[in-house]
Amino acid sequence: MASNASNDNREEPHFRIGILADIQYCPIPDGYSFAGVLRYYRHSLEVAKHAAQHFEQAGAEVVLNLGDIIDGKCQAIPDNGGDPLPLGTDPGLSAMEDVLEALSHYKQGPIIHTYGT
Repeated sequence: MASNASNDNREEPHFRIGILADIQYCPIPDGYSFAGVLRYYRHSLEVAKHAAQHFEQAGAEVVLNLGDIIDGKCQAIPDNGGDPLPLGTDPGLSAMEDVLEALSHYKQGPIIHTYGT
């Protein structure tokens, strides 16, 4: 009879990497994307923070963000049910700063951001 290999001989990983994508944050109520897909716009900020905390706790040496940090609905936040922004505020930049603040809970190493499509 063949025996199963013991789990006691597992090696620690040589390198840990955290990967996240499609945060799609926008400071508006939950709703639907332009394509009709259900989105949890505001909640995605809390999920990003939770991911960053997990990567920190797990000892990831680098985090790779595959893009789509904010949702396209940031272009017209009040029209999509969000609170008006102060005059002169760039809504996309403001939303991106919120996401970067949430991701700042990861401090072990760099976060490499890429563009989404």
